[in-house]
Amino acid sequence: MDGTGLGLAKYDETTWRVFKTANSDLPNSNVSALAVDDKNIKWIGTYGSGLAKFNGSDWIVYNSSNSGLPDDNVHALLIESSGIKWIGTEGGLPGSTAPPGLCIILPTQQCRQILFPLLLSVPTGKNG
Repeated sequence: MDGTGLGLAKYDETTWRVFKTANSDLPNSNVSALAVDDKNIKWIGTYGSGLAKFNGSDWIVYNSSNSGLPDDNVHALLIESSGIKWIGTEGGLPGSTAPPGLCIILPTQQCRQILFPLLLSVPTGKNG
């Protein structure tokens, strides 16, 4: 699967299928990030409608109004082998002027926000 400007396209070696808001429960056709976990569940970040979880037949949508996701503009996804999902969003802590942050989805499906550190310089030792 790969994100397009007009939905999410899947190629199965013979045919293309495009998931859009008009033909699926994808919450927004503006797909901005994609990751697949070890159970082959697709995690789809959107610009404007949060995060969608797709298992091949059912969709679950996480957004700022129904979960702890700090912002509905998702720019990056990373899934650790432990199952923890890191979601990079445009927003910081809700109700603050904090910098953009990460939200992690724990195996309990709860979102917990972590802020990006402001990195001005990287200290190096004698080996680095």
